[in-house]
Amino acid sequence: MHLLPELNRRLMLRFAAALTLAALSLTVFQGQSQIDGIHEVRVIETAREMLELDDWIVPRFAGELRLEKPPLPYWISTLSYKLAGAPSVAAARFAVAGLGLLMLLSVWAIARADGSARMARLAVLILAGFLLFNSEFRKVTTDPFLAAWTSAAIAGFAWAHRLRGRRAAACLALAYLFLSLALLAKGPIALAFVAIGAFFVRPREGGHDWHWHGLGLLLACLPLIAWALLVSERLPDAVSLWRHEVLGRVTGEVEEVRSRWFYFPALLAAAVPLLLPFFAALLRGLRGRDRFALWLTSGLVFLMILSSRKAAYLLPLTAPASLLTARYLDRIQAFREAAWLARIQFVVNLLLTAALLGAALAWRDHLSWGAGAMAALLVLAAGTQIRQASRGRLRVAALAAGGVMITTFYNGTLLAHLPEEHTLHNLGAYINEHVPRHAVLYQQGGNDPRLSFVINRLPAALDDSLLCATQTPAWLIRRGPLTQASACGWQEILATQSGKNRQFHLYRRN
Repeated sequence: MHLLPELNRRLMLRFAAALTLAALSLTVFQGQSQIDGIHEVRVIETAREMLELDDWIVPRFAGELRLEKPPLPYWISTLSYKLAGAPSVAAARFAVAGLGLLMLLSVWAIARADGSARMARLAVLILAGFLLFNSEFRKVTTDPFLAAWTSAAIAGFAWAHRLRGRRAAACLALAYLFLSLALLAKGPIALAFVAIGAFFVRPREGGHDWHWHGLGLLLACLPLIAWALLVSERLPDAVSLWRHEVLGRVTGEVEEVRSRWFYFPALLAAAVPLLLPFFAALLRGLRGRDRFALWLTSGLVFLMILSSRKAAYLLPLTAPASLLTARYLDRIQAFREAAWLARIQFVVNLLLTAALLGAALAWRDHLSWGAGAMAALLVLAAGTQIRQASRGRLRVAALAAGGVMITTFYNGTLLAHLPEEHTLHNLGAYINEHVPRHAVLYQQGGNDPRLSFVINRLPAALDDSLLCATQTPAWLIRRGPLTQASACGWQEILATQSGKNRQFHLYRRN
């Protein structure tokens, strides 16, 4: 009689340990990582301007309208700034890390609705170990918002179909609440991802009457419709912009130069620490018509139809990918090839670990003591797997946990200590302190877009032909030195150089 509570306590401790490791992978050195190009800048800078202008209806980026995406990512980032006391990259990323934790819990809930507690725990570790998941939930872009809310909605549907009475109604209400948030995060594309996932997690029999789903869908769309109406009252042309943004993804008007097969290598790259089991699980799942495999491939087909293609668009599909891999490894005794693939993946991961530690030694001048602690954890995870393998008992949980440490060390340690971050941060701090607000700030040579948030304003573009005709006082930032600057009165204030030999020069003209 005492065995069951002890067993439940042990399962809870194992789940808590897996969730803690996954949460650590999203937060370690989070505030130190470089701002990831223009996509992250658009969200964090738009949120800063929303806070500064106190306009929560019409987002603006560098003073220009930013209506291509719904406002929820900007709202959450702005609230993060308020809680932190000031706009900061770390505050915005902390909110995204919270969404990553929500997606991990959602995947666990879907797995518990469909499988064992061991499979659910494995799914959490596998998802946290996916390179794409770990990298995207460390950045403030719109894609993590979409992935987290859609996964939570699908988890709600999975349990709503398996429960009865008030608990089923509560799960269904939560599912449509999360769908509403997903719509406010990325727009109508959320409907497609949720519909695909909800279709494949439903039981073969049972379910709710269609009119409840119709009511839920209507209520889920109301917040997005209300925001669109408020914007349309102030900006009548907004409707045409949204029509172009939504339909253009299908018709080809909004196009990126990537082939339709772009997502296949991107998906394999996303699952590097568990690539072999994932690939085997996908092949076996398609052959056996596994619901998670069909969910994943249906989502891939949908993305291939769209003309705009980016690796981050795969983020909602890391949920079925992790569930599929977890079920495959959970049945390792039933699938004879699984044990061999796990051993081969173990060797591959040891090579990856050695490569990461070698890179850390090469970059040791830029690493902190905290990075050394993360390296020790990486070595400990590898040592645990080696000890288990030497005894012939390589556990898939240890393999999955080792994958989490590999992605965490790569994204959270090595990439967080790139020296260029210090160059840009210090330059932005200098401009904030020394360039007066009333002075015009120009840029030339395509300065790094991360500066737009670092200095809290985007410099205006300036051609070489206008160097002598600028109003004063004026400041100028360039990627290279000026020629004949003295003839126009420009004076170099400072010059910086990053570890990648990228140069920035700051000039002043009185």
